[in-house]
Amino acid sequence: MDYRLRSKDFLICFLLFVLAYSASAAVLFYFSTPLIPSNLDVDESYYYQQASKMVDGTYTLNFYRPIGFPAILAGALYLAKGSLIGAKFILMLIASLRAPLIYIFMKRLTGNIFVGFFSGVILAIWPTTVWLSTSFYSETVSPTLFLIFINLLPFGESFGVIWRWVIAGLILGLLILVHPSFLLYIPFLFLMIFLENRDWKNALKTGILTFLGVVAVLAPWSIILSMHTGKLVLLSANSADALAGGLNSNLIDNGYQLVEAPNGRMTWVGPGMWTSNSGYLTPEEQLLPPVQRNDLLFDKVIKWVKEHPGDTVYLEAAKLANIWGIYPIFLKLKARLFFGNIPIVTFLVLSLLALWKWRKEYRLTSRLWTVMIFVCFVALASCGSWRYRAPADSVMIALAVMFVYYKITGDSLNLRFDGRTV
Repeated sequence: MDYRLRSKDFLICFLLFVLAYSASAAVLFYFSTPLIPSNLDVDESYYYQQASKMVDGTYTLNFYRPIGFPAILAGALYLAKGSLIGAKFILMLIASLRAPLIYIFMKRLTGNIFVGFFSGVILAIWPTTVWLSTSFYSETVSPTLFLIFINLLPFGESFGVIWRWVIAGLILGLLILVHPSFLLYIPFLFLMIFLENRDWKNALKTGILTFLGVVAVLAPWSIILSMHTGKLVLLSANSADALAGGLNSNLIDNGYQLVEAPNGRMTWVGPGMWTSNSGYLTPEEQLLPPVQRNDLLFDKVIKWVKEHPGDTVYLEAAKLANIWGIYPIFLKLKARLFFGNIPIVTFLVLSLLALWKWRKEYRLTSRLWTVMIFVCFVALASCGSWRYRAPADSVMIALAVMFVYYKITGDSLNLRFDGRTV
């Protein structure tokens, strides 16, 4: 029986992987612009240039972003012999693992094959995730790495499985190198471990083990950066840029505007998003060494926030409204409306209803709802781009599927992670 169950799980995971890969391939072939470097968006172009330098041996230490995703992209470009489309097909192999991984997680949580399967199906064809999986953004691989992490992290009082706590920390460390915003996830990691554990001392031990795994990955990069700058640099020297681009008077003064991206697609800028034209630094200050420039910019942003509390609250609220698809809504951007705003808000409402329905099981669902809160903090610290919601899409979908399944069948899904409760 166990063999038949495992074979069934393997078949479902394989089918979900194929569905996710096929959806990405369809978008890549039928909806993407010609794959040439000049058509890449700004961040994509940055990652591509850094990765290309790694491949041809001209890479020099870069302070602006960590090395994680450029290194992964470099590996894909190397295997694809420099072909952009080949590299995308390779990265899509990683991105498509998201569907079987959410299936595995939800089956472990609910014990229900249908909830796991439909969570995987919807995530496989979820528009935002499918589009990101065909890009050169770090969100191409970060949702998959996050799902690997929450599946690998032991549950509850499993202190004896020391290696799994450490390896889970290593994966989280890699995820932080790929997408530095996950540094903000560390407090949620400890909260989650404490909620899943009856013994706070044991929770502290396992939390420290996981954190040591994170440190083991981040330390070499941090040491190298710090040695080159003569000052402690944890991940990069662009933290102030992320904050400044989303908190400045220019966003308010210019308002909401439709613009054309480098690849020709229509998009928008305004409150809730990020702008490189923050207006804080003079041309001379822009040329300062990276760490010095970052410190100066951070001081100026904090000063602006103190002097403009009302504008700050407005912009922060705009970030949250945007990241969850609530506002703005552009009727001219039909793809954004029908494949973004409407499904995002619908699934957000369903996921919140699920959290209310299973509110007494908040400890068991902590790996889900903590991620939704985490991406809110990421938005507040940078901007409300839908890219930053990517790790929460999988859990939002899973919670929505749980609630719909309950409403259809009346099954309350006796939640037990791997058959265990807290």
